[in-house]
Amino acid sequence: MERYNSNCSFRQGRTAILLSIITAGCIIFGSGMTNAETIGAKEEDNPHLWKPRVKSVAIFKNGLGFFTREGKVGLNQGWCLTKEIPPAAFGTLAIYSLDEKHLVDIVGSGQGEVVEFDSVDAPNLPAFKKDKLEASKNLKAELTYKQKGIEKKAAGKIISVGPEFVILETENNSFAVPVDDISRMQILELPVRIHVGSDSEPGPQTTELGMAYLRKGITWIPEYTLKVLNDDTAELTL
Repeated sequence: MERYNSNCSFRQGRTAILLSIITAGCIIFGSGMTNAETIGAKEEDNPHLWKPRVKSVAIFKNGLGFFTREGKVGLNQGWCLTKEIPPAAFGTLAIYSLDEKHLVDIVGSGQGEVVEFDSVDAPNLPAFKKDKLEASKNLKAELTYKQKGIEKKAAGKIISVGPEFVILETENNSFAVPVDDISRMQILELPVRIHVGSDSEPGPQTTELGMAYLRKGITWIPEYTLKVLNDDTAELTL
């Protein structure tokens, strides 16, 4: 609670206080709101999946809030993914690096990445397939593979990637797909893909990214208590 005391006239004191409040324009909240962004502990970590947490919110009188989020993430050949696509107002979404030596040069979103392991689009090598699957862990994907010469498809959440098998999970069960037999992978979710570059070689393995945007529908309505002390003096408490 903040107190405002004035020894000047009631009218002058009230005007000064109101001007001070209007000039401030917004209230900044610190990182205490990050608890609302905590990911469930049961979800297995994917080092390439960026999960930014709210660091601050500036609330304006017109119902808009200016949000900033931050978080560290691992990079796979400069790339990382995120599920966080906030409903930014007026196209104000910005993603940037908090490391001055790193630069976010590509941000893209679409109907899900498709990789053909045909030695043209991507190498048909078990090690490369495993790297791609690891980078997509905890995302829903459709895998095309061959079993006894017959092409099959399997879809589910990638929860584990081993030397020989990748484990997919659905609402009802889990099943394994041989990594060597996979010919195609399509991400079924709509992740944002982010590329981070730098002047150094090789490129960064990890970085810290930030996100900033305006969002509608958040308000702050202060309540005031006015105590009249005498004919010339009043006390306003926020």
